[in-house]
This record gives sequence, structure tokens and C-alpha cells, in this order.
Amino acid sequence: MPVKSKPRTKKAGTVKKISRTPKKIPRDYTLMHCQTTKTFWIVFSFLLLFVGMIVMSAILFLFYQEQTSLTNNFRNMQASIAAQEQQGSSERLSAFKYINTDVSGLFLAYTPCPSTFTGSCDDAMLFRQSADGTKQVIIKSLRSLKDSPNTTDILQPVFESSDHKWLVLGAWTFGGKRNTADSRVWIYNQDLGDIAYKSDMVPAGATFSVNYNLAAFAVDDGQIDEIKVVDIQKNEVLSQIKAGVGRTFTSPQNFLTMYWEADNVLVIKEYSLPTAEQPTSIEKGERRIKF
Repeated sequence: MPVKSKPRTKKAGTVKKISRTPKKIPRDYTLMHCQTTKTFWIVFSFLLLFVGMIVMSAILFLFYQEQTSLTNNFRNMQASIAAQEQQGSSERLSAFKYINTDVSGLFLAYTPCPSTFTGSCDDAMLFRQSADGTKQVIIKSLRSLKDSPNTTDILQPVFESSDHKWLVLGAWTFGGKRNTADSRVWIYNQDLGDIAYKSDMVPAGATFSVNYNLAAFAVDDGQIDEIKVVDIQKNEVLSQIKAGVGRTFTSPQNFLTMYWEADNVLVIKEYSLPTAEQPTSIEKGERRIKF
């Protein structure tokens, strides 16, 4: 008899539960990840800074090269201009008449008036000639100086200070000599580039103060016993200094010893007058007068 098999019952499917709780990341892994990220940004920052420094250095180097090039070009241009001026001055000087002034290596380069003219149309350039023959122009035009005479007389050097800052000028015709009775002086200042003082009360042989605003000279009446001091700027007699009783400013060798010190201090040596008992003058000391 056939046996009936039991009907198979289908088992209900089972659903696998998924946990929603996040997996725990190990602590060591988290720390390592943070440190790696931090290190990356530090390295990146340093690289960025390094690249920036390289770029800035390149820019500064290019700027320095440009400035150096401009400076060199400017210096070369100045040297070229100076050379052209020197060449031009030499060419102009070659057309002039020269005369040695016998004052500190100074020469005059003179341009006379045309034959149909007279008066102040002539002019002169003053230059210094060194031992090797090179010429340095000091004054391009003596006629252009302030208060220059408007006659046939032309300004010419009489004396120059040791530092070349001050130049004492007189006035007489070119090729002639200064009149000993002429008391006119013009004081040229190198820094100013023009006449600083002028006076018509300073004779030849005067001694000038350090800043050339005062002049002292002897009143020679056979026996020097009086010194005059002139304020050149004001063109007036500032002082008349008399020798003491029985004294003179003349040495036994017939010399006058007088000089200026700083701060307008005038020093004059005094001597005794010759007597029957003492026929030879004896130095009696110095007079020191401050102005």
C-alpha cells in the first residue's frame, strides 16, 4: 500500500540583522592619521614658504641688477659729459691768449675785443694748470662776476688761500700791472661761485683774515707805527692801531710781522725804537687784537 509522504513545509526565511553601531576605530590608528595630516600641512607650509622665498629672491636680484645697470649708465653718462666739457674747455682755451698770473698756478685765457670795439667787450677765463699740463677751469667768465668793472680793466688774481676757497682779485688792463695806488679788491668765494665782498679801501700788501672779510695793512710813513683794519664787507675802516710809546711795528730788518689767527684775532709784533743807548730795535712782544 503506498505510503503517503508528508508534504514539505517551506521554512520561513530568516533575515540577517545588520548592526547600526559604527565599528570602533583603534585609537592608535586615529592618532597616527592626525599626526600624518599635521605633518603634511607643516611640510606643505614650509615648501610654500621656501618657494616664496626663492621667488622673492629672484625678484630682488632682478631689481638689484636693474638698479646697478641704471647706476652704471648714469655714471657713464656723467663721465661722458665731463669728458665732453673738458674737451670743449680745452678747445675753447686753445683759441685764447694765455698769461701766467704767478698766483697758485693760475692762468688767464684772454679774448680781446674786436678791433672796431673798445671797453668791456673783452673777457677772460681763469684756469689752473697742473704739473702734467691738465687745465681746470676756475672761473669761466671774469666779466660775468658780480660788480666786475665795466671798463678796460679786467679782474685778475692777486692772492689765493691755501685751501683754494678764497681768491682775492684786483683789476687792471690785460698784460699790464696793478697800480700800486689802486686799493680796489674783489673777494671771490669758491663755494658761492661769485664775488662775496668788494672794497676800494684795501691797498696792495694787505693781510686778510681767515674768512677774508677783514684786511689789515700798515700806514707807511717812513716808520711803521700804525695799522689800519678795514671791514671789506662794509667797506669802512674798522680800527686804527697805534704802536706804544717808544715802540714801532718795524723789525730791525725793516719787516712788519703781522698775521691773522682764527676768530678774527690780529697779531702784530712790536719793537723798541732805536735810541742812542740802544741803536738796534728789540722785540717787545705781541699785540693781539680781537675783532
